[in-house]
Amino acid sequence: MGKIRSINLNQGTNMPMIYINEIRVFENIGLEGDRYSDPKNDRQIMIVDGSLYD
Repeated sequence: MGKIRSINLNQGTNMPMIYINEIRVFENIGLEGDRYSDPKNDRQIMIVDGSLYD
């Protein structure tokens, strides 16, 4: 089973990522407040293998 190591929010173009401890996630929409949060967008959530950052 995987675990969440980091939650990062993208607020907009050319804006720094925000690292947060908790967030609301909506099915078929994405993360609340994220720039990609949209039912028409297929980039709602990105999951990355943690070994890439170890």
